[in-house]
Amino acid sequence: MMNNLPILIEISLNWAIWLSLYYLLLHKKTFFNINRWYLLATLLLSIAIPLAQPFLPISSNTTLTFSLPEMIVSSQVHSSDAPSIITHTTNWLSVFYNAGLFLFGSIFLYNVFKIIFQITHLRKHRQSNYTIVELPKNNSPFSFFNYIFISPKGNYSEEEWKQIIIHETTHARQLHSLDMLLLEIVKIIFWWNPLVYFYKMALRDVHEFQADQATTQNHDKKEYSRLLFRQSQSGMQTAVTSNFIHSQLKKRIKMMMSKRSKRTEIYQYLMIIPLLTALFFVSCQQDDYSKEVAKQEAKKTKDEIVQLVEDFKGKEQTPENKAEFQRRAKELVKRIEKNPNFKKNEHASTQSKSGRTIFKAVNEMPQFQGCNDGAGNGRLDKCSEKALLKFIYNQIQYPQEAREKEIQGRVIASFVVNKSGKLDEIKVLRGIGGGCDEEVIRILDLMNDQITWTPGRQDGQDVNVQYILPVKFELQ
Repeated sequence: MMNNLPILIEISLNWAIWLSLYYLLLHKKTFFNINRWYLLATLLLSIAIPLAQPFLPISSNTTLTFSLPEMIVSSQVHSSDAPSIITHTTNWLSVFYNAGLFLFGSIFLYNVFKIIFQITHLRKHRQSNYTIVELPKNNSPFSFFNYIFISPKGNYSEEEWKQIIIHETTHARQLHSLDMLLLEIVKIIFWWNPLVYFYKMALRDVHEFQADQATTQNHDKKEYSRLLFRQSQSGMQTAVTSNFIHSQLKKRIKMMMSKRSKRTEIYQYLMIIPLLTALFFVSCQQDDYSKEVAKQEAKKTKDEIVQLVEDFKGKEQTPENKAEFQRRAKELVKRIEKNPNFKKNEHASTQSKSGRTIFKAVNEMPQFQGCNDGAGNGRLDKCSEKALLKFIYNQIQYPQEAREKEIQGRVIASFVVNKSGKLDEIKVLRGIGGGCDEEVIRILDLMNDQITWTPGRQDGQDVNVQYILPVKFELQ
């Protein structure tokens, strides 16, 4: 899981920006269909763009980046103890994540099987293109694709029955259940990320706004609101269904009673385009020699985007304000395009100081001398990882100067396994002094003298692969 941490952070940052734009500019608009597709598109694109980068075609001159697990060098560890202290501090995170994956996956399957059980065991009849499933208890109506679940014990008047059917058939016709299934799958994978739940809440709201709008076209809004309020007192809700009632009742009634957004306000959606372009450049940035600087610049740029949106939130939508917004947005995009840390090419990559192209992963990772069980898919095989860490632990020493001055901390180094299987571009990205930086460089130089790697491969050709090696020096 930790090998994918940069991707997870990138996805989360993108989600935060998309949701900020949505709640600042769009969520009060009555362009419900556009809002729905905005939420779905940004949810999925934020995942797809980072995940797709390792599989883009690359040339033989490219260098790919891979982060190794952090190593801890203790002042009391001897080289003979090295094999026993090669630990992966992220194991407990994997256990925790997999436990959540199992829990939320089980809940999802339970809800789906519960609906299937109701469809197969409860009384039902056809009505037009839909199937009415009769609930045994007076639960709130809901729908799942073309199945509408409603209780005959609800004591609905003829008018109320028509309103409920229109509401639920709108959910079915718009395929809202498909949206919910998709979002539930994303929630299972990203169960730990609170932004997924904000996406779910926003998308549920839009679904209900669409269904309410269709229902009130030919029915009185006040009477319909009373029906909603009465039904809010009962009902079972399932995560994967579209419910006649859900918890945001006040929000639904307020939106129902509000005036339709003017068609001229749709330009706000067009104004987002330059901001999306800016965020795309930020998402594609990948700096090999100064990731800390790149992260700070990415955060600064995204903060500027949010600030730009906030500055114009609530302002009167005059041609002057529109022109000023577009001018500032274009300036922001131009500034990002000129920034070398955000430079983009056809492979979604950037150039390092040496002129090499840096990517996040490679399909066939380099293999340590004596290992031949490559795992592929952008991961270092277990044999190579263990052999690499064992070599370093057997050779590395806690510098005497660092002991005397009580210096401890994390050294971040990088090196490239080139197409010949040797190391080059060995350097320290962040050091702590006291001889610790030099000790890490010494070990990597020693490895270069004694070890020849099997080069990494992508699309059938040898490529350069960069590694980021964190080494933590710890006094005990």
